[in-house]
Amino acid sequence: MELLDQVRMALRLKSNAYDPEIQTLTETAKYDLKRLNISFNEDSPEPEIVTAIILFVKSKFSNYQADYKAQMAAAYFEFRNILLLDSSKQK
Repeated sequence: MELLDQVRMALRLKSNAYDPEIQTLTETAKYDLKRLNISFNEDSPEPEIVTAIILFVKSKFSNYQADYKAQMAAAYFEFRNILLLDSSKQK
């Protein structure tokens, strides 16, 4: 399954109307992970990377209320820190 489809499903969207926004947020999440030297397969990201990307997108996606976005941002940062400590994810 494509990453965009996985993120859209996690957002519970049936339409592809938000795909440009989702794609931008997905690329931003990947950039953030790469910036921290967290390695992953771009073509087929591991489940923990997909989870991090989904949390990031949920923290920024325009359809959600501010308190939910804040919870997702906290979850993303916590999960990202776990990935930072995982030696198998370091370049």
